[in-house]
Amino acid sequence: MEPADSCAAIRAPPGAPPSRRALYWEPGGEKVNVAYPHKQPSRVVRLKVGFTNAAIYKLPEGVVAFFLKPTLVYLYGVDKAQVTGAAAALRAVRPPNAYTGNGVMLLGEEVQLRQRAGSK
Repeated sequence: MEPADSCAAIRAPPGAPPSRRALYWEPGGEKVNVAYPHKQPSRVVRLKVGFTNAAIYKLPEGVVAFFLKPTLVYLYGVDKAQVTGAAAALRAVRPPNAYTGNGVMLLGEEVQLRQRAGSK
C-alpha cells in the first residue's frame, strides 16, 4: 500500500459517466520508490494488492491515513463510524483468502487457514 501524491490523480476514464464511487483503478501505475515513515498524512490510499492495476481509494472527509511501513496503514479520524467504514472499504478491495491468508487484514486479526481438499 502506498500513498498517492494528491487527489488530482483520481480521475475517471475519458467518456465515463460521473461516479460517486471512492474506488478507482489506476491504469499503468508506475512504480514509485517511497521512503517510510511519511511525514504528512494522506487523503488518498493506493493499494497494490496483486491485481494488474493499482486501486486508488479516496478517504472520506475527516479520515486521514498514516503510512509507517509499506504494508501498514493507520486510519485516523474523529468519527469512529467513518473510520471503520473506510477500513471496511479498503478491506473489501481484497479480503483475506481462507486458504493462503493473502489479502487486506485488520491489525490483530487472525485468519483461520483451511486445509485444501486434496491434501491430508
